[in-house]
Amino acid sequence: ALPICTDTGITRELAPAVCQSGDPVQETFRFRRVPVPMGYNLLVEDPLPPRLRTESRYVVGASARSTEVACSGRLRATPRGLYTLGPARLWYQDLLGISRVSLASVATAQLAVLPRFKRVEVIDPPRSPSSEPDVITRPHRYATEDHFRFREYAPGDDTRRIHWRLSMRSGRLQVRLPETREITTQDVLLVLDDYLPPGQLLNAAHGADDILDGLVDAWLGIARALLDKGDRVTLVASVQGHDGTIRIETVPCRKGEAARWQDLGARAV
Repeated sequence: ALPICTDTGITRELAPAVCQSGDPVQETFRFRRVPVPMGYNLLVEDPLPPRLRTESRYVVGASARSTEVACSGRLRATPRGLYTLGPARLWYQDLLGISRVSLASVATAQLAVLPRFKRVEVIDPPRSPSSEPDVITRPHRYATEDHFRFREYAPGDDTRRIHWRLSMRSGRLQVRLPETREITTQDVLLVLDDYLPPGQLLNAAHGADDILDGLVDAWLGIARALLDKGDRVTLVASVQGHDGTIRIETVPCRKGEAARWQDLGARAV
């Protein structure tokens, strides 16, 4: 087996090891004083995860015995997710390609690709004939500056909405009614719901991973837009643990901690 250490052996690097989706990533194998016999080459091969659309193939000669040799290549794709590269397959092969001697598989690396934030615009709610807030909203603390209708005051109405000037002219108390619903959501639980029962067509459909990537991008974009409006946002997603089990993870959104949201998005499954 070939040792992996700083002075002798084979090391594998990814630069950068943490990036955002679509960023270029360079893979580098370094061979330091590796015992390659004369008349043979050392071949390295690693079929990377399919989503990276890349296969690592490198060849070094006998010069690796006395000096450091570096072989590099760029990943063709870097979609959202966490990836484990390796261990790579190694073997000695003579210059004519007749004989081959397999070696122990070595050289692993980790790559984390974080999702990007998509710009999301939160528009004003549509006009509604209803003057009352709906069940998932509550009124602003202060009266809005929207267009208003008026009606006579009834017991229980908010006295802050009394229009005193109109009340004096009419001789009866008049209250203002906004033409649009008042929406002031203070706490938002934003759940990434990507569950599909077993056996559904989408589970095996080509491009299902790309659909999930789009959902994650929109999910993070909505979270940032709501946070910019002053809402308190909490992200919820299902992630896969090291033992392969699926668990629900929650991350509160705070300004300046966007990398934590992206990390959750990268691990969402």
